[in-house]
Amino acid sequence: MVQNAEQKSIFVTTMSHEIRTPMNGIIGMTSLLLETDLTPTQKDYATTAKNSADLLLTIINDLLSVSKAEAEKMTLDLANFVPVDVVEQTVQLLATKAVEKEVELISDFADDIPDSVCSDLGKLQQVLMNLLSNAVKFCSHSGSVICRLAR
Repeated sequence: MVQNAEQKSIFVTTMSHEIRTPMNGIIGMTSLLLETDLTPTQKDYATTAKNSADLLLTIINDLLSVSKAEAEKMTLDLANFVPVDVVEQTVQLLATKAVEKEVELISDFADDIPDSVCSDLGKLQQVLMNLLSNAVKFCSHSGSVICRLAR
């Protein structure tokens, strides 16, 4: 059983590294694209593509984290970030999916949200994306999903 877990860990680690290389290329190229003269619509599309690629890279990294957790080597990647920005970016990534389903996707922020917090941004993004994605997926047509950020 231990040997199977080790083989799984090696496989996940190898695949994560193999997938990260082209993902970093996509992120780099979309970052360069965003530095060029774009129409507002093109900029919106490129920003959404970059944010999606960033999130996918986070998910890939999380696969690696699962492998580390199984090997009892899990760590948190603490960083300062703006929580309102994280929610807004995640809602933006799911906006098209919500519109297609005729679901209103709303972000709501309490007045006392700090300008900056220190936490594991990648893990927060993954949890938020999973929760909101499932909320939109399982919401009835013409319904609404509200993501409220409060202290």
